[in-house]
Amino acid sequence: MKEFANKDSFKDRIKNKMDDSPVYKNHEEELWSKIISDIESDEAKEKNIVRKIHPAIWLTAAAALFIGLLISILYLKDNQPTTPILANKTQQVKRDSPIVDSIKDVNKIGNSPTEEKLPIKSNITNRTASTEATSLISSEEKVLEYTLPDGSQLTLNKTASVALKDNFKNERSLSIQGEVYFEIEPDKSRPFTIHFDKHYLLVVGTKFNIRNMKDENFKEISVTEGIVRIYPQNMGQGIEVKAGEQLKIYEEGETELAKVNPDNFIFWKLGILNFKNSTIEDVAELMSRQYNQKISIAKSISKCTFTGDFTQLSLDEAIQILKITTSYKVEKRKDEIYISGEGCK
Repeated sequence: MKEFANKDSFKDRIKNKMDDSPVYKNHEEELWSKIISDIESDEAKEKNIVRKIHPAIWLTAAAALFIGLLISILYLKDNQPTTPILANKTQQVKRDSPIVDSIKDVNKIGNSPTEEKLPIKSNITNRTASTEATSLISSEEKVLEYTLPDGSQLTLNKTASVALKDNFKNERSLSIQGEVYFEIEPDKSRPFTIHFDKHYLLVVGTKFNIRNMKDENFKEISVTEGIVRIYPQNMGQGIEVKAGEQLKIYEEGETELAKVNPDNFIFWKLGILNFKNSTIEDVAELMSRQYNQKISIAKSISKCTFTGDFTQLSLDEAIQILKITTSYKVEKRKDEIYISGEGCK
């Protein structure tokens, strides 16, 4: 390369042409070393067959060699896959995804200053029935109080639900599952209809409790105030139930009307379990509901009466009071508590 006097000048001219090329910028030294190495190799070979070559010839050869290498590099560059690396591709999908756009829209709705708040913290959802829209009110794992559009008050026991049509203001009608206490706003021009299982009742303005549980073989209506007319399935004529009375409708179609202390049957709402001359039959049933424990009694004592306050007592404490104040025998069996005795005294 001693005779290649214009090497630096040649390098500068090539560099000026290739400055804008990312290939050259990233591999400048590597390319230039390759060119010089190839030129020196060719020079060694040519020394054996020529005495002296004009510098212009070296310049031409170097240029031709460089152009060949450049063409090869550019060809490889143009044929590289254009797919971005995985991280960039993922970022692009996240940025352009319609799912993300939907989430953004939901967030905008949720933060809207004009969003209306539900009057209660219940699980209220709108769904479309086969004929018209209804709204579902669910108490989940808590006792829930709710006010209907007509001013009527509902108290839902745990896991209860109420479904009402969107045109409720024009037609006061709903259906229930579970246990619900009603305080109906009086309106003679618009009777209030409640559907439960295959039955329904009709009221104008009164207070009562409906128990409609899937795992029980009866439906129970206890009236605390006013009068309720109940229409069991396949019974054309309704049954009138007054305050202080309770109607049970059994799966077989039989009905049973009895006088009760209706407050005992809404102990879950009042937070009080205080019996006053209640039948042992009712006591055992309400204790089963309160303590989630099956309690059975002997038929011989079913109509005997009991007075005692179990409010805020544990099951064991309630049993001790029952044993102390009566002559009944209480046995704890495998999956139930059995109460027996010789009869009423």
